[in-house]
Order: sequence, then C-alpha cells, then structure tokens
Amino acid sequence: MPVFIYDAVEPNGKALSGEVKSENLHKAKLYLKSKKLEIVSLKQKLVQRKFVKSKIKEIEVLFFTRQLSFLLGAGVSLIQSIEICRETTNSVHLKSILLKMIKQLQAGKSFSQCLKQRPDIFSDFYINMISCAEKTGSFDEVLKDLANYMEKSYKTKSKIKSAMIYPVVVFFIGMLLVTGLIVFIVPRFSIMYGDKSLPILTQSLFSLSDIMRNNPLILVGIFLVLPILIY
Repeated sequence: MPVFIYDAVEPNGKALSGEVKSENLHKAKLYLKSKKLEIVSLKQKLVQRKFVKSKIKEIEVLFFTRQLSFLLGAGVSLIQSIEICRETTNSVHLKSILLKMIKQLQAGKSFSQCLKQRPDIFSDFYINMISCAEKTGSFDEVLKDLANYMEKSYKTKSKIKSAMIYPVVVFFIGMLLVTGLIVFIVPRFSIMYGDKSLPILTQSLFSLSDIMRNNPLILVGIFLVLPILIY
C-alpha cells in the first residue's frame, strides 16, 4: 500500500509531520481531516524498487507473450490461457511466477497489477501496454503487437552481439601476437644491437620488453583486466 508523507497543523496550532498508509492521495487527505488536522503538504513517498537479476530469459517472455496472444484471440479466458502457458513452458522459474499470477488474478487483481510485481521481467512499457489493453478490451491485439516488438528487438540485439564477436576475437588474437613479439622476439634484437645508439622509440620498446619479461604479473593483469573493460 502506498505511503504518504504529510506536514500538518493540529487544532492547537502545533506543527506535525509524519507518514500515513492509504490506497490513494484522496483517502489520505480524508484520513488526516478526520483527525482534525490542517494539511500543509501531502505527497506520496517514493519507494525505490529492488531489482533482482531475473532468471527468466528474454526469449521466454517473448514466447509467453506470443502464446498468450494466440490463446486469448482464440477465445480462451485470461486465467485459463496463463495456466496453459504455465503447463507448456520448460522454465521452472517461469512456472512458479505464472502460478502466483493465476492466484493473484483469482483474488481479484488486474493483469497489469500482477505484472507490476515483477519489474525485473516485465518492463514499464510492457505493463503500460497491458494497462491500456485492460481499458480497451483488446488484449489479444496488444499482446500480438508486444510480441512483434519484442521479436524485432531480440533479433536486433542478437545481430549486434554476433557482429561484436568478430572484432573482439581479432582484438584478442592481435593482443596475443603483440605480447608474444614483445616478450619473445624483441629481446633477441636487444641482444643483437647491444649498447648501440638507437632511436628513442626502439629503446622504449626494448625497455617495455624487459619490464614485461621480468614482471609476469603485468601480463596476467593485462589479460584479466582487458576482458572486463571490453565487457
């Protein structure tokens, strides 16, 4: 239930601040007035959502949305449709979530209210679309549009990931080759040239080679930190 923060004045003129739980702002005002308080300010307390890493994959939500759209379009009731989705999914975690959703719907909650309980799975856009569908009664069409949108988004993300694999692999191979040259090949040239006068860049390369050969932890650090930075 929402919590409202208020500043008010008692009949004796004493200032008072506190919190009150109420279904909405209007009922909170009525409650404070029933206590004979003159309201100075009244606003809802912002509650920070705790996002837990979802165990549900995006593709599973897509399949659920697509299947639910098809079942509702075929005239199956919402609760029965969700029950069918629960029985056909292979995700144990999703089965548990859908079971709770069915119980909440049977208790009188709307579909959008059930979805709001899992912000880690269903986005605000998804929930708002379902909320609009509840008002217009076009569940199957809205879910179909949502499924199409999610499918395009999923394909785009997959293409981006696939496109990123090649440059990352090339980068790592390049890093391995450069490291191998500096550690194993450059020292041989350093011995060959000895104390001869060399350009600054060449001397710097020889110095870098000596540092990396004498401090193997630097190499370990590079190949541990680089994947993290790329990620």
